[in-house]
Amino acid sequence: MKSPETSFACREKLNEYLERHADDNDDIDEVQTFLKNAITQTGGTILNRFETETYRDWFDAECKRATISKNNAYKRMQQRNHTQKAVEEYRTARSEEERVNKQKKKIFIEHGLAELEHLRSNNESESLYQKLNKSRKDFQPRTILCQNKEGMLLSEEDDILRRWV
Repeated sequence: MKSPETSFACREKLNEYLERHADDNDDIDEVQTFLKNAITQTGGTILNRFETETYRDWFDAECKRATISKNNAYKRMQQRNHTQKAVEEYRTARSEEERVNKQKKKIFIEHGLAELEHLRSNNESESLYQKLNKSRKDFQPRTILCQNKEGMLLSEEDDILRRWV
């Protein structure tokens, strides 16, 4: 905050927020999260920051239900030693899951293309290219690994946190 007016306004808002929401708490974690929320909220109101748009994926509750149904049908088929009825139930559940997923993904892609067309027609080239590049990138899961003192790789979040404490 380079300008003194903004710095003063932020300081006043932060003091006001802390006075409103202050309570005596001995837990250091709760105090830390409270202070973090206070700083981000007051800074956001002073600097007029907006929440970033979260990526809306096509896989929703209906897709999840279809997948769970298919997985349950698969387990039943395995338990019944592949009887004809169990195999048919599994095939039906699998085709239903595939149909639901294809339908949701198609709708998602159509909405994305319509949004890109809208941005192109409004000459919002920066937003257009940002969304276009985002849609072209594949999902890359982040793997968080570190080595312990013996050189073994740690992949569990709790183990990694204990390593650095």
